[in-house]
Amino acid sequence: MVFIALCVPVFMMLLMLGMDVFENFMSQPPAEDTDQRQPLAAGEPERQVGEEL
Repeated sequence: MVFIALCVPVFMMLLMLGMDVFENFMSQPPAEDTDQRQPLAAGEPERQVGEEL
């Protein structure tokens, strides 16, 4: 009984973390879209490749 009482919170925590990681993974754009440039926001200057942020 004590073993179950100690394992349930750990199991629930791991389940919640796993669900969060899964949601983040599913919300990512497809791999083929990652190499395309995102459109610049209004007024944002064009950045050169070697320019530091």
